[in-house]
Amino acid sequence: MDGQDSATRLAAIWARIAGAAGLADRSVQDVTLVAVSKTQSAAAILPLLEAGQRV
Repeated sequence: MDGQDSATRLAAIWARIAGAAGLADRSVQDVTLVAVSKTQSAAAILPLLEAGQRV
């Protein structure tokens, strides 16, 4: 998976979260996306960090 693909996938996840938050009458700011990286290499994680994922 390349960096652009990671950024695109992260944006798609946030779009789904925003949709679900709207359906639940909640703010997207009430949601924390927690990325789990226990078995991933640094090379796999770096594009997500560059795309803005922090938790």
